[in-house]
Amino acid sequence: MGRVLAIEGMSHDGRGIVRVDGKVGFVEGALPDEEVEAQLLRRHRRLDEYRVERVRVPSPDRVVPPCP
Repeated sequence: MGRVLAIEGMSHDGRGIVRVDGKVGFVEGALPDEEVEAQLLRRHRRLDEYRVERVRVPSPDRVVPPCP
């Protein structure tokens, strides 16, 4: 199970933004105002990178894609 994160905003490249223990993180596949379980992919000195494993509380802006 990944870490539970509350997404605060959106980066210029479409990743969700979080702050974890005072450090900025970017979450691939997350939207603002979501609560997600995310897997840590990479640690950097100033930021961390995550990928969504499961959306626990979806954003009102999340839609189901029309095709797979």
